[in-house]
Amino acid sequence: MLFLQDSLTGSEEVAVVIGIQSCPGAPCIAPADYMGQILYNGPFNPQFHETYNPPYENFTVQIPSSIASGTALLGVAHVTLVGVSALNILHKCSQLMTWSRLGCTLGWRL
Repeated sequence: MLFLQDSLTGSEEVAVVIGIQSCPGAPCIAPADYMGQILYNGPFNPQFHETYNPPYENFTVQIPSSIASGTALLGVAHVTLVGVSALNILHKCSQLMTWSRLGCTLGWRL
């Protein structure tokens, strides 16, 4: 679930990229430098669902079988154009997690 901060400033959503890297025995590389295996690369179209939440979009991704159970880093890059000058903004966030084949659910605010 990716949340978008509600704003009075106009913006145009460009894309979201979600990647994962397995790092069982060593520190993970920062997503700014390496996104890992790309799980999703496409549009971001957040919508209002409840009056008490900002707009968001749910993403379900398939973790490749090549990703070992254990420590992994899920990274998200979000590109948007803001304002009348179409200033491009890139948000990045990541979540270190212990991965198992049972899966997990994460929520981010961009």
